[in-house]
Amino acid sequence: MNLLPEEEVLYDNKNLGLILTTHRVRADGYSFGNYFLRSIMLEKIASVAVAKVSYPGLLFYGVLFFGVGLFFFVYNSNFFYISLIGLILVFAYFITIRKVLEIASCGAVIRINIPVSIDMKEVKQFIEILEDAKDARYMIGKHDILPNYSGARRW
Repeated sequence: MNLLPEEEVLYDNKNLGLILTTHRVRADGYSFGNYFLRSIMLEKIASVAVAKVSYPGLLFYGVLFFGVGLFFFVYNSNFFYISLIGLILVFAYFITIRKVLEIASCGAVIRINIPVSIDMKEVKQFIEILEDAKDARYMIGKHDILPNYSGARRW
């Protein structure tokens, strides 16, 4: 990544593919085999969130199939397979639950899957660094002063 004039790296995490500088936040990596690169200037960031992504439809249909299969299993042993499909759907629901870090602007969203190996304290610390850097950029534009990142926390 080429840095802009007077830009410094505040946070760099290779595992997440996330780089935070004094001017922007940038994410790159692969999703389903396709390379992506997203960059948002700090002034344009609208929100930062940690969200849990799940697919409740899998749980609903899993419980439904399991219940119907179990109910009709009493009358016909062929309905055992419907119960088995229901169990697979319930299992798939719990496997697909994940946490994501979302950094949103008006035009783009950076969505990063948070691996289980990364502690949530580390994610909270990143969000605090991001908020400090965003506030510093806001103060530059508001007061038309030169940047002073000496007070900003660094990773």
